[in-house]
Amino acid sequence: MGCCRSLFWADGRSRFSCSQFGDAIIFDTSYKQNNYVVPFATFVGVNHHKQPVLLGCALVADESKESFIWLFETWLRAMSGCHPKSIIADHDDSILQAIAQVFPSTHHRFSMWQIKTKEREHLSPLSSDCKYEYEKCVIKVIQLVNLMLHGTLFSANMA
Repeated sequence: MGCCRSLFWADGRSRFSCSQFGDAIIFDTSYKQNNYVVPFATFVGVNHHKQPVLLGCALVADESKESFIWLFETWLRAMSGCHPKSIIADHDDSILQAIAQVFPSTHHRFSMWQIKTKEREHLSPLSSDCKYEYEKCVIKVIQLVNLMLHGTLFSANMA
Protein backbone atom coordinates (compact mmCIF):
# COMPACT_ATOMS: atom_id res chain seq x y z
CA MET A 1 0.00 0.00 0.00
CA GLY A 2 1.39 3.42 -0.96
CA CYS A 3 1.70 6.41 1.26
CA CYS A 4 2.00 10.14 0.64
CA ARG A 5 5.50 11.39 1.37
CA SER A 6 5.25 14.94 0.02
CA LEU A 7 2.43 17.26 -0.94
CA PHE A 8 2.45 20.32 -3.22
CA TRP A 9 -0.35 22.86 -3.57
CA ALA A 10 -0.98 25.76 -5.96
CA ASP A 11 -4.26 27.16 -7.23
CA GLY A 12 -5.29 29.15 -10.28
CA ARG A 13 -4.53 32.45 -8.58
CA SER A 14 -1.00 31.23 -7.77
CA ARG A 15 -0.46 30.22 -11.38
CA PHE A 16 -1.73 33.58 -12.67
CA SER A 17 0.37 35.48 -10.11
CA CYS A 18 3.44 33.55 -11.21
CA SER A 19 2.85 34.55 -14.83
CA GLN A 20 2.77 38.19 -13.73
CA PHE A 21 5.16 38.31 -10.76
CA GLY A 22 7.24 35.11 -10.94
CA ASP A 23 10.50 36.55 -12.22
CA ALA A 24 11.87 36.87 -8.67
CA ILE A 25 10.67 34.42 -6.02
CA ILE A 26 11.37 33.64 -2.41
CA PHE A 27 11.59 29.98 -1.46
CA ASP A 28 11.04 29.96 2.28
CA THR A 29 11.74 26.96 4.48
CA SER A 30 11.95 28.93 7.72
CA TYR A 31 8.90 27.05 8.99
CA LYS A 32 11.27 24.06 9.18
CA GLN A 33 8.82 21.77 10.92
CA ASN A 34 5.21 21.79 11.99
CA ASN A 35 3.39 19.73 14.61
CA TYR A 36 3.71 16.61 12.45
CA VAL A 37 7.50 16.98 12.04
CA VAL A 38 7.16 17.56 8.30
CA PRO A 39 9.09 20.46 6.72
CA PHE A 40 6.84 23.17 5.23
CA ALA A 41 7.97 25.36 2.32
CA THR A 42 6.45 28.30 0.48
CA PHE A 43 7.06 29.95 -2.90
CA VAL A 44 6.33 33.68 -2.68
CA GLY A 45 6.51 36.48 -5.22
CA VAL A 46 6.00 40.23 -4.87
CA ASN A 47 3.31 42.06 -6.84
CA HIS A 48 3.38 45.58 -8.29
CA HIS A 49 2.13 46.96 -4.94
CA LYS A 50 5.12 45.37 -3.16
CA GLN A 51 2.77 42.87 -1.50
CA PRO A 52 3.61 39.17 -1.13
CA VAL A 53 1.72 36.73 -3.35
CA LEU A 54 1.66 33.00 -2.69
CA LEU A 55 2.96 31.03 -5.69
CA GLY A 56 2.65 27.60 -4.07
CA CYS A 57 3.47 25.70 -0.90
CA ALA A 58 4.42 22.19 0.11
CA LEU A 59 4.89 19.68 2.87
CA VAL A 60 8.01 17.70 2.01
CA ALA A 61 9.04 14.30 3.31
CA ASP A 62 12.50 15.47 4.30
CA GLU A 63 15.10 18.12 3.49
CA SER A 64 17.08 16.01 1.05
CA LYS A 65 18.32 17.10 -2.37
CA GLU A 66 15.92 14.61 -3.97
CA SER A 67 12.91 16.06 -2.11
CA PHE A 68 13.78 19.60 -3.18
CA ILE A 69 14.38 18.50 -6.79
CA TRP A 70 10.94 16.86 -6.78
CA LEU A 71 9.41 20.01 -5.28
CA PHE A 72 11.08 22.44 -7.73
CA GLU A 73 10.19 20.26 -10.73
CA THR A 74 6.59 19.96 -9.50
CA TRP A 75 6.35 23.74 -8.97
CA LEU A 76 7.84 24.34 -12.42
CA ARG A 77 5.24 22.04 -14.04
CA ALA A 78 2.41 23.74 -12.13
CA MET A 79 3.65 27.14 -13.30
CA SER A 80 3.73 26.06 -16.98
CA GLY A 81 7.52 25.94 -17.08
CA CYS A 82 7.96 29.57 -16.03
CA HIS A 83 11.56 29.73 -14.75
CA PRO A 84 12.25 32.51 -12.27
CA LYS A 85 15.12 34.88 -13.08
CA SER A 86 16.11 35.05 -9.42
CA ILE A 87 15.35 32.95 -6.34
CA ILE A 88 16.01 33.89 -2.73
CA ALA A 89 16.52 30.80 -0.59
CA ASP A 90 18.40 29.50 2.42
CA HIS A 91 22.05 28.58 2.27
CA ASP A 92 21.40 24.85 2.53
CA ASP A 93 23.43 22.37 0.49
CA SER A 94 20.37 20.34 -0.54
CA ILE A 95 18.50 23.45 -1.66
CA LEU A 96 21.56 24.86 -3.47
CA GLN A 97 22.11 21.62 -5.40
CA ALA A 98 18.42 21.31 -6.30
CA ILE A 99 18.27 24.93 -7.54
CA ALA A 100 21.40 24.38 -9.67
CA GLN A 101 19.86 21.27 -11.24
CA VAL A 102 16.27 22.41 -11.80
CA PHE A 103 16.83 26.15 -12.38
CA PRO A 104 20.30 26.27 -13.99
CA SER A 105 19.88 29.77 -15.45
CA THR A 106 18.25 31.23 -12.31
CA HIS A 107 20.34 33.46 -10.05
CA HIS A 108 20.32 32.22 -6.45
CA ARG A 109 20.44 34.83 -3.68
CA PHE A 110 20.52 34.61 0.09
CA SER A 111 18.02 36.48 2.25
CA MET A 112 19.14 39.55 4.18
CA TRP A 113 17.85 37.89 7.36
CA GLN A 114 20.16 34.93 6.82
CA ILE A 115 23.14 37.16 6.01
CA LYS A 116 22.58 39.20 9.17
CA THR A 117 22.24 36.01 11.24
CA LYS A 118 25.58 34.75 9.89
CA GLU A 119 27.16 38.14 10.59
CA ARG A 120 26.08 38.00 14.24
CA GLU A 121 27.28 34.41 14.52
CA HIS A 122 30.73 35.02 13.02
CA LEU A 123 31.42 38.64 13.98
CA SER A 124 30.38 38.59 17.64
CA PRO A 125 33.93 37.93 18.91
CA LEU A 126 35.27 41.06 17.14
CA SER A 127 35.96 44.32 18.93
CA SER A 128 33.50 47.18 18.53
CA ASP A 129 36.08 49.17 16.49
CA CYS A 130 36.42 46.31 14.05
CA LYS A 131 32.62 45.93 13.79
CA TYR A 132 32.31 49.66 13.10
CA GLU A 133 34.89 49.45 10.29
CA TYR A 134 33.11 46.40 8.89
CA GLU A 135 29.76 48.23 8.83
CA LYS A 136 31.37 51.22 7.09
CA CYS A 137 32.79 48.87 4.47
CA VAL A 138 29.40 47.21 3.92
CA ILE A 139 27.71 50.59 3.47
CA LYS A 140 30.36 51.63 0.92
CA VAL A 141 29.89 48.40 -1.04
CA ILE A 142 26.09 48.84 -1.07
CA GLN A 143 26.51 52.43 -2.26
CA LEU A 144 28.92 51.35 -5.00
CA VAL A 145 26.58 48.61 -6.22
CA ASN A 146 23.65 51.03 -6.21
CA LEU A 147 25.72 53.57 -8.16
CA MET A 148 26.69 50.94 -10.73
CA LEU A 149 23.12 49.65 -11.12
CA HIS A 150 21.12 52.87 -10.87
CA GLY A 151 23.59 55.74 -11.25
CA THR A 152 22.65 57.18 -7.84
CA LEU A 153 24.04 57.07 -4.34
CA PHE A 154 21.94 56.88 -1.20
CA SER A 155 22.70 57.87 2.35
CA ALA A 156 24.00 55.44 4.95
CA ASN A 157 20.81 55.71 7.05
CA MET A 158 18.83 54.13 4.17
CA ALA A 159 20.87 50.90 4.30
